[in-house]
Amino acid sequence: AMPGTVIASGRNLTWAGDGAANLWDVGGAANWLTNGVPTVFNNGDFVTFNNSANNLAVTLAGMPQPALVTVNASKNYTFSGAGSITGTNKLTKAGTGTLTINTTNTYAGGTVLSNGTTILGNIGANLAALGSGTVTFDGGTLQFNGWTGSNGTDYGGNTNGLQVPSGQTGTIQVPQRFLSPGLGGALSGSGTLSLVVKYVRGDISGDWSAFTGMINVTHGSSGTT
Repeated sequence: AMPGTVIASGRNLTWAGDGAANLWDVGGAANWLTNGVPTVFNNGDFVTFNNSANNLAVTLAGMPQPALVTVNASKNYTFSGAGSITGTNKLTKAGTGTLTINTTNTYAGGTVLSNGTTILGNIGANLAALGSGTVTFDGGTLQFNGWTGSNGTDYGGNTNGLQVPSGQTGTIQVPQRFLSPGLGGALSGSGTLSLVVKYVRGDISGDWSAFTGMINVTHGSSGTT
């Protein structure tokens, strides 16, 4: 008899951390729970970050390839470290908490922002924190690095496609200098986008002609009209 091939599907893991290094790596630190039991992350696992954890600073090491990343919490999480999220997976941000992403990532499945605020924590993250897929707004806010910074720095830009589906809303906050390439991704959908500019140099270089919804442009700085 010839042995068959056994294909194991990914497990559902919940982040716990260890209160120290808080590493998210592959096959290393047992910083996850499955059915309440500590375990390590393996590529292809489905991972969730929720209110059950107290260790909210997550340090990426290596190149984890999850099947799906879900952040659904009222707590504020931060992804940092020298590692990156890779693969064809998707990242979804729900819950009222803030997710700060300091890592540059290459995942290709897109990002869904449905609640709370997602903050890109540095200039490199502005360009690459959200991988290469489309960013879909189902009610969330995307804040680019530099929103609270000075007007003397070019905070770069972002080239992800942007989508606001019919009946949905989204908010984008751009810094005082967002020039290279600014908002370089195409915009599609027919919902309502709130574009909040900090000053007068938040360039839009992408093709937004396919968008058939409403764009509300406001300023987020006192004394600016």
